[in-house]
Amino acid sequence: MTSVVTGTSTDKLRPKNVFSYLWTEIDARKDSNTIASALQHALKNFDPSKETVRLFADGCGGQNKNANMMAMLAYWLLEESPKHIKQIELIFPIVGHSFIPPDRIFGLIGKDIKKMPVIVEISDYDDLIRKHSTIWKIGIDWDVFDWRTQAKQVIKLPSSWHFEFNKAKRFIFYRKDKNVLVKEYIEVRLLTIIKYYFLVELINFLAKLTSAEPESTDSAKNTEEKENHKTYIDECE
Repeated sequence: MTSVVTGTSTDKLRPKNVFSYLWTEIDARKDSNTIASALQHALKNFDPSKETVRLFADGCGGQNKNANMMAMLAYWLLEESPKHIKQIELIFPIVGHSFIPPDRIFGLIGKDIKKMPVIVEISDYDDLIRKHSTIWKIGIDWDVFDWRTQAKQVIKLPSSWHFEFNKAKRFIFYRKDKNVLVKEYIEVRLLTIIKYYFLVELINFLAKLTSAEPESTDSAKNTEEKENHKTYIDECE
């Protein structure tokens, strides 16, 4: 099972905006092909009014963050998306801060399952999941497409891309002529630069303190006798 939640971060989780894609291990594996196919079905049945579609997902390499998902999104933007859609923004939150709406749905379903003393039929799971979402079943509502094979024919492996794929936290897909281009953003890079800057400033400040020569006794005495003597400490903002 995988879930897709549409709308904004303030929308309530209801069956009209939560979609659960169901299959068993007999039907398909829970790999990047299956997840990408489920998301493609969701995108084809979702008509956003904005020019930018923003997608949030955890950074699981075997399911969400991989070349197969990239190929599917590029194909949808180029061939299947409404004409007013200009770009897709794919965002992977920082590890440990990725409690997104689908996780809440799994939590609610898990609580309902624990309340059931016995579950005999698969349909019992369907009834529980249907309380929180709209159900889409594999082979009936959607099918798995071989994105892995198609991706190998049109794009290089992520290891040979012009940026470090695994470190990227945000990808921007946009049309240019008859192609789709991808930009990457490594959000932690700016934070690292800021930390480095303040570290250098701290080192310089400490160096000035240790290199300053102590004042002579007479000079210190004269300084103390001055009227209206004040001391100021410069603070680094």
